[in-house]
Amino acid sequence: MAMKYAFVLFLVVMIITGCSPAASSPTPASFPTGTFENGDWSWEFKADGTFLTSGPIGSETGTYQVAGNQVTITCQCCGNVKGTYTWSFDGSELSFTAIDDTCSNRKDVVDGSTWIKKP
Repeated sequence: MAMKYAFVLFLVVMIITGCSPAASSPTPASFPTGTFENGDWSWEFKADGTFLTSGPIGSETGTYQVAGNQVTITCQCCGNVKGTYTWSFDGSELSFTAIDDTCSNRKDVVDGSTWIKKP
C-alpha cells in the first residue's frame, strides 16, 4: 500500500513540475510602455496594446502585440499590414530589428532604430 501512495505522490509531483515553468528558463522582460523618442519621431506605447506615433509627416495610431522578444505592429499607414520585429529594452533605450515587414514606410523608420524613453 505504501508503494501505491509513493507512486501517486511521484505522479502528482511530476504533473505539478511539468506544468510549471522550468526554473532555468528566464522570464522575458515585459514590453515597456510610455513615450519614446528618436530624432523628430515620438512613439507612445500604451498598456492596452495601442500606440500613437508622430513625426515630421504626421501622426498615426495602431496596435501592437508582444510574444516574448517579438512585437507585431499594425497601423492604417501601412494598410493594416502587420510588421514583426525583435525588440530589446535596457531600461532607457528601446531597439527594434525587422523580422518581417513589407511596409517600407514603417520599416524605414523602425528597423535598426533605437528609441529613448522619456520620463
